[in-house]
Amino acid sequence: MNNKILPTHRCFDDALELLEQLVREDAAIATNNTVLLVHGVVRGTVESGDVGRLAHAWLEEHRDDDSTYVWDAGLLDGQRVYFCAEVSEYYRGVRVEPDSVTRYTPRQVLEENRRSGHYGPWRPDLVALIRGRQGSPHEPPKL
Repeated sequence: MNNKILPTHRCFDDALELLEQLVREDAAIATNNTVLLVHGVVRGTVESGDVGRLAHAWLEEHRDDDSTYVWDAGLLDGQRVYFCAEVSEYYRGVRVEPDSVTRYTPRQVLEENRRSGHYGPWRPDLVALIRGRQGSPHEPPKL
């Protein structure tokens, strides 16, 4: 059994689907902006070596105690799972480029999704990163 969480190669879909699920479970999330969709650039874990700049998506949950947690998806033993980490631990672990981060409220997510017709990324620089690596924002990498 493998205990390593691997990428799903569909992070933009995973993050928006989780946000949709959370809003269905608690409609207040749609207006109180405690959960935000985040798009940004990561460089991968130190263990993975230099993987270059990767466009990525995750959620950030701002809690009542002023703490912030990241929710992300991955594959564990072939099954998609969601996991949670404290924001600074997550940013350090996947080497987020802080200046690359864009946070979207649920309302902004809805507007961008309707405008574009897809789950993201919506910023041209992130689209270019994905197209340069994979050919399309919604295709898995060629192995």
